[in-house]
Amino acid sequence: MPKRSNPFQNLSTSIMAALHGTNFDVQESVLVTNKRTAAVRELDIQITHRENPDQKLLVECRDHRRKQDVQWIDQLEGKAGRLGFSHVVAVSSSGFTKPAIAERRERGIGTLHLREAEAMDWASWKFGLERFGLCMHFDPIVRQVQLVVRAGFAKPLPQGLTFDRVAIIDAKKNTKIGLSDWISGFQQDPKTAEKFAKHPESNTIQHYNCTIPCDPWIGIIVEPGGQTFPLESLVLSIDRINADYQVALRHYCLGTEKFHVGHVDILGRQSKVVAHETDGGRMLSIMIEQLVHVDDKRYMIDFERGGELVVNLDNGDVVKCPTVQPPEPSITLLNRELADQGKAIKEVISTKRDLAAWLQAKGLEQLDISSIPSDAVITEFSVNFENPEDPVLNVIYADPSASKTK
Repeated sequence: MPKRSNPFQNLSTSIMAALHGTNFDVQESVLVTNKRTAAVRELDIQITHRENPDQKLLVECRDHRRKQDVQWIDQLEGKAGRLGFSHVVAVSSSGFTKPAIAERRERGIGTLHLREAEAMDWASWKFGLERFGLCMHFDPIVRQVQLVVRAGFAKPLPQGLTFDRVAIIDAKKNTKIGLSDWISGFQQDPKTAEKFAKHPESNTIQHYNCTIPCDPWIGIIVEPGGQTFPLESLVLSIDRINADYQVALRHYCLGTEKFHVGHVDILGRQSKVVAHETDGGRMLSIMIEQLVHVDDKRYMIDFERGGELVVNLDNGDVVKCPTVQPPEPSITLLNRELADQGKAIKEVISTKRDLAAWLQAKGLEQLDISSIPSDAVITEFSVNFENPEDPVLNVIYADPSASKTK
């Protein structure tokens, strides 16, 4: 059964999310199964308390021209009972008839009229906002780190490194600092911000590559095991973001609650801003909703991981709150002789066993050679590091059993 939605239901979901806050999960177009009949039913909106999942609210929406009558109230009562909901709310764009309101009171069903406010109405609100500005302030962001080991260092390089396993050591000063702490200090250094400037155009990400040479006494230590490696350089991939926006707003009333709603593209993500006037119009609660797909590695808003969002209201007020951070940066460890991008390493090795030993010595045992016959005679091979994250192995060999060259 495919999920269905419509603009009114989507708007209702966003407003419900802003209204209920962070203690509740608000989901749109939820498919549930009737335990008695095994029939699959779709809910317009389901609201669930995060700490008490048994506390659930069913919300159904209708965007019709006519006021909704008792028949819809009857249908909602039956649907809620069959699917195990003790609380249900009906949201209508056109309101409800008097008999429907009388019936819902008797049956304990909530009814809400969601309508767009007329200009004369919202202009008199405490926050009568026509638009506001979103300014996202970022330090330069390190997205990728390559640790280049000095040429001639024979130890196999560990694979699958994480930041908590690596520290930078200074043999002359006898000091050690975690790599994540070093990256954090680099990003927050005012000199870094001066060197890697923001692009003047809004909604842009400027990409930089930076190579930092290391003195001979600088290296890294990898845990567990305490393996040490002398560093020739650190190669950083850096993003600098300019994310400043002007968001035009529309205005809605849900019962007596007042909302400002706007749409904006934030760094390539479809986003919705919902500002809710609370505490009798003395406070403005701001929610930003983003469309996020599974495994999407682009920047996304995360209100739990620092950063700063500045909201400039058209009455001159400024609101600041925590905001955007990227995913954790990636880290790779490369031999100097393997680190020159766009170049290939060539060796003369004649057997598959020799090739396997060479790859292991270079820390490249992840490259797959299973398709090469065990008795193949290798005439030439190369490893291309045009993309250091994903080296490519090319092998030319003679297969005695097939009497042909591959």
